[in-house]
Amino acid sequence: RKGDFRRHLRIHEDGKLTRYVCCGVPATHPGVASLPQRHTSRSYGGCEFYGGCGKSYSRMDALQRHL
Repeated sequence: RKGDFRRHLRIHEDGKLTRYVCCGVPATHPGVASLPQRHTSRSYGGCEFYGGCGKSYSRMDALQRHL
């Protein structure tokens, strides 16, 4: 299919295809207040996140299946 072919070509142009990352919950989310103090955080794109595994996916539906 044409859309699949274009996505495939982007692999060769960019050298990478991943755009969606399992980065967790942003620190500004209200649910973060109930997390224990020992819970680790990570920085992604200049923002602080809690949880998430850091795995990356090429498509949003693949990330949603992962979640």
